[in-house]
Amino acid sequence: MQNHLPQTLKTGDRVTFGVFESKFRCVWENCSKSSCIATWRTHCEQLDKRMYSPCHDVSESHHGKPYRLLTGTEYIVGRKNCAILIEDDQSISRNHAVLTANFAVTNLSQTDEIPVLTIKDNSKYGTFVNEAKMQNHLPQTLKTGDRVTFGVFESKFRVEYEPLVACSSCLDVSGKTALNQAVLQLGGLTVNSWTKECTHLVMMSVKVTMETICALICGCPIVKPEYFTEFLQAVQSKKQPPQIERYIMCF
Repeated sequence: MQNHLPQTLKTGDRVTFGVFESKFRCVWENCSKSSCIATWRTHCEQLDKRMYSPCHDVSESHHGKPYRLLTGTEYIVGRKNCAILIEDDQSISRNHAVLTANFAVTNLSQTDEIPVLTIKDNSKYGTFVNEAKMQNHLPQTLKTGDRVTFGVFESKFRVEYEPLVACSSCLDVSGKTALNQAVLQLGGLTVNSWTKECTHLVMMSVKVTMETICALICGCPIVKPEYFTEFLQAVQSKKQPPQIERYIMCF
């Protein structure tokens, strides 16, 4: 920004104060009772875990609980013994709907590739995407910002995808393989050279490389590879994701 010159912000804008980790995102929530797939708020939210939470998210807005969806996994939405459990809504079926996130291509060479999130309605009372009722048993693709209502009451959700492009540096073959597997399941991509789309630099120990300099200039975190494997394990076991501060590499 130009010094002393005001600038208008809009939803989704990323703001970095200084050159290190003071990062914020400008967000606006305009639904009082709806549930959010991700974290939209009526204030600038500090990007700690939320910035580093990849995958598609599904969360209940009045509780603020996100459901992080891994690729290659089916998530059943329903009122009993389900991955996404909605208990206090009589219009929810036992097996109400199914959510699945998968990459559309097998050769993931483009850093703008994101998983395709699909939903299939299996219910009696219906599932609504942006207030339009879905056809029963017919899969439909969801995109960031879509509003999903399960049943006919207040079980409302919103879809959001947090980009994740991890650049690896100075990792051996086994380290790169493990990183790629974890990041891919989290809905992200790995690259070997820094690009403007990169969100993280991954190293075992800090070394001065071109990637290191680029990450510092862009204000992106430099983390140990264990961050992503432990993040994946936390999502799989439905636990809180690890604090990224424990994995950030310092000079």
